[in-house]
Amino acid sequence: MRRFAVFNNFLSSTIPDVFDELSSLVAMDIESNFLSGPAFPSSFSSASNSFSSYRVSFNTVGGTIPNNIGSRTALTELWAAQTNIEGTIPESVGQLTALGTSLPFYIFVAGSLKKFLAHNSLPLHP
Repeated sequence: MRRFAVFNNFLSSTIPDVFDELSSLVAMDIESNFLSGPAFPSSFSSASNSFSSYRVSFNTVGGTIPNNIGSRTALTELWAAQTNIEGTIPESVGQLTALGTSLPFYIFVAGSLKKFLAHNSLPLHP
């Protein structure tokens, strides 16, 4: 499976912790459901090197952004708007140089977003 898209399907569950088992997965769009639990399951860091799009917006998922998210260097899209993600934005996000589409304006995290953005050049698209 290369793409997994089940957006806007009224699904209610947690995000399965299977990123490490889906070696050919390049995109996951699970926006606009009733998903809960961690937005970034522990296996997210083990996703395929070609994993480029993760859309989890408009769910009740939460937790924190993994410190090693910068290792997902192929990410071009990271949409996590209107979620319950908390904590600080890891500095490793600055390593996501391919990131072209993101919605950080809607991620409510503690810490200093202004300070982070001053030290990292990311394209921001509200």
